[in-house]
Amino acid sequence: MKYGEFVDAMREVSKINIEAEMLFEEWYGMAGEEQWKEYYDLPLGKGEVQNFAEDMASFFWRVIMETDGEELYVMRMQDGHAFLQAIHKKCVELGIDIDGVQIDAPLSPSDAIIRGQYPSLNEGD
Repeated sequence: MKYGEFVDAMREVSKINIEAEMLFEEWYGMAGEEQWKEYYDLPLGKGEVQNFAEDMASFFWRVIMETDGEELYVMRMQDGHAFLQAIHKKCVELGIDIDGVQIDAPLSPSDAIIRGQYPSLNEGD
């Protein structure tokens, strides 16, 4: 599979929710059309898939950290995870062998603690 084909597939996946779609377009816009023409035919490897997922998690993290209000915070966390899970599902459909845990990364420090990926901040826990 070519990198550009993967990016095209991820554009479709990003339509899962408005936050994901906006963040994908922001990410895509970071490179100019000339760069995308160069990137399109490059071979796709696991590293590119992992980097894309990390970029999307990072973009969602930024939005989540700027969120006021618990209800909106929770909604954006859910939207972020839904997008990351959809990325993994599409990767599986495309025959890309990558673990879901590698794709669906924690989106905030509290999310990482809940998932047990960081030690508790409370002594004695």
